[in-house]
Amino acid sequence: LKQNISMLLELGAADASNVYERDFETLFLGTTQEFYHRESLDFLSKNTAIDYVAKAQGRLDEEKIRAAALGLAQTTEGPLQNIVETELIERHAENLVKMENSGFAALLKDETKVEQLRDMYDLLVRVPSSVDFLRDALSERVKTDGSALIADQERGQADPPAFVRGVLKMRDRYGNVVSTAFRGEKRAAKRLRESFEDFLNADARAASCLAIYVDELLRTGLKGATEAQVTAELQKVILVFRYLSDKDVFESYYKQHLAKRLLNNKSVSDEAERAMVSQL
Repeated sequence: LKQNISMLLELGAADASNVYERDFETLFLGTTQEFYHRESLDFLSKNTAIDYVAKAQGRLDEEKIRAAALGLAQTTEGPLQNIVETELIERHAENLVKMENSGFAALLKDETKVEQLRDMYDLLVRVPSSVDFLRDALSERVKTDGSALIADQERGQADPPAFVRGVLKMRDRYGNVVSTAFRGEKRAAKRLRESFEDFLNADARAASCLAIYVDELLRTGLKGATEAQVTAELQKVILVFRYLSDKDVFESYYKQHLAKRLLNNKSVSDEAERAMVSQL
């Protein structure tokens, strides 16, 4: 096959004809498209999204090796890659996100599946527009989990400090998803920030909850902590504070709690109080 391809290329070069494109390339690309269209549909219908990602990545690698081994014209390699990526990735991107139990959205529920999330991102990022489905899934997951925290707080099942601890735990978890699975992608980081802002600012009580959490920290939570530990904990507070649109509400509650701590001599330390003011 390689010799035949070489002969067609030489003939085309000798008489400036399109014999290679006419007698081989058009048929080759069309057959390739049909093959991957059928195979991808069949494989995805019988396997998990995780299995499909591995299969698709393997096929992409095979095509790259095959193109070099056959000595395909450079003008063929681009269209070939586009066909393979369209059939294996673009056509199935949304389904790979939404598949029950094994899609990207389902994997986001399990904090042990970050590696599988990264594999799916690495595949879909080859077709940049497909990554929008991953970012959308991340955003919806954060909003859903955040709404559940707010609902617990509204029903009295979680006090304000527990609510903030839940938010911080979420931020650690999904921040790791962005840095690891999305490989630190800026657009994913932006969607993460917007999603936290969305659910936190849907309820005005978030600002007061944060103020109460800070009060708990500066009364007892930071007792015995080193300077580095104090700084780390207060930086987490500022992380949530940045998400709030009602910063003036937080400020009002914070001032009230600060005055009570100082008047009643209930502060864990003056240094911690100054550090908090400095962070703000």
